[in-house]
Amino acid sequence: MTFLILGGGVAGRSNNSEKVFQDALLRWQQGDLPAAEKKLKSILKRQPTYINALYHLGVLKHQTGVDKRALELLQRTLKLAPNFGAAHFSFALVLLAQGDREGAREHFQLTLRYSPDLHK
Repeated sequence: MTFLILGGGVAGRSNNSEKVFQDALLRWQQGDLPAAEKKLKSILKRQPTYINALYHLGVLKHQTGVDKRALELLQRTLKLAPNFGAAHFSFALVLLAQGDREGAREHFQLTLRYSPDLHK
């Protein structure tokens, strides 16, 4: 399965959280998923609405086979950022893995609506 790992800052977030987030992404790219997960959780403990941390933790949970938690985290992401195309895409992939083809189709369509160039 393909997921998007997004970098970059989030407006209104503390500089320290952004540094921890960037370190989490680096750990993830290095294959150290437990360290990445720990860092993402530490951000969310301080800032529960940090959208990129929510999104990436949801993707990570799916990659490690914890789909129920992945869906919860991605749903929280979409409640905070309903136009976040990559989150709709990842949510659709988890739904598809769970056998929910209709739900996946709906979120793939939302991906196209909000991020028509996501595939590029």
